[in-house]
Parts: sequence; C-alpha cells; structure tokens
Amino acid sequence: MEPHDTPSVRPTLEALRVRLVSPAFLEAAGAGIPHRTHAVDLHEALAVDTPTDVQMLELAGYASLGLSEDELFFLGRQNVRLHEQVEIQHIDDVGGVPMTVIESDSFYTTTHALELDRLIDVPPGGVLLGLPDRHVILAHRVQGSSAQDAVGPLIKLTLERFQTQEGHLSPHLYWWQDGVLERQLVEVAEGGSVRFTPGPRFVAVLG
Repeated sequence: MEPHDTPSVRPTLEALRVRLVSPAFLEAAGAGIPHRTHAVDLHEALAVDTPTDVQMLELAGYASLGLSEDELFFLGRQNVRLHEQVEIQHIDDVGGVPMTVIESDSFYTTTHALELDRLIDVPPGGVLLGLPDRHVILAHRVQGSSAQDAVGPLIKLTLERFQTQEGHLSPHLYWWQDGVLERQLVEVAEGGSVRFTPGPRFVAVLG
C-alpha cells in the first residue's frame, strides 16, 4: 500500500488546501514553507485545514504524505475547487463600470483567482482584479477600452478593504489573462495620493 493510501494519511490529504498569502505572511510563517510565486508578491502555499485548526504545511511534512510537490499543489487546488464554495455577484455599475464580486468566509477565496476561468467568463482582454483580503476577489472583465475606466474604482475598493478587513492580502491590482497574473503597482504616498503603475503587458491593453 502506498503512503497516500493509508488511513492515517488520507485525512490530511482531504484537508489539504492551496492558499494565497502575502510576503509578510510567508516571512512570519518561516523559511520551511514551500511556495510558488505569482505576479511578484502573491505566494501560493499549502495548508492543512481541519475543523479545529489551519496549519501551513512545512517541507518536513511532505515526505510522509507519499506525493510529489506538484501532486500536493494539484490536490490542494482541487480541494479548494470542490469544497470551498463562493458567492458570485455581478454588479452593473460600480463607479461607472461593471464589476464582479467573488466572496466567501473561506480563507481560500482568493485561491480561485489562480483558476479564474473556472468561475467566470473571461473575455480576450482578460480580467482586472483586486485581491485586498483573503475573503474577496474584485473583478472587472476587460472589454475594449473599459480597463481605463475600471482602474480608478478598482483601486478605491481594493484599498478600502485592504486597510479595513482582516486577512489583508494586497493593495495592488492584477491582470489575469490566459492563466497568468501580472501585478499592477498601486502606491499610496504619505499624504494619501495614489500612484498607479501598470505592468508591461497591461500597458498595451490600456492603449
């Protein structure tokens, strides 16, 4: 019998989840947390979610599970898809542009941003995202020149939640296209002014 088929290991594999975390979270968790980095500052890490506790899976815990790192990350994403349901609300006018809000109480809500096309229809122009905290994905489906109008409202909503909600993830925006996330830098000066610096691929979309 393979290690991952044993009764003692099976509950751990069923509790495995992939979680998006910030650089600060990863640093606090310690050097033994394997992770994959997306868009510079979003880190995909593995957690074991039980009814009483959530623990990040350290490298030392991999060997006993009998699966490769790739297999564990695949299983963690699959478990999020199957067991961490979200609510999807399409809003026609948020600051003059349509917005989709993907939300839940789960720690793994933002994990769905890695496979966004499983949740919503993605146009050729991709999707502009805000990921302010672990419980929400703010999304604008880019149609034609709509990205220019969406940047301001998305920054406003993202910063408001990043500054006020628990489990904050990122103040920046991200552009999702073909399964790849590109960070769009949002910087807040001491006086409160906001500077937006689009990534090299997204510049072409803005026109």
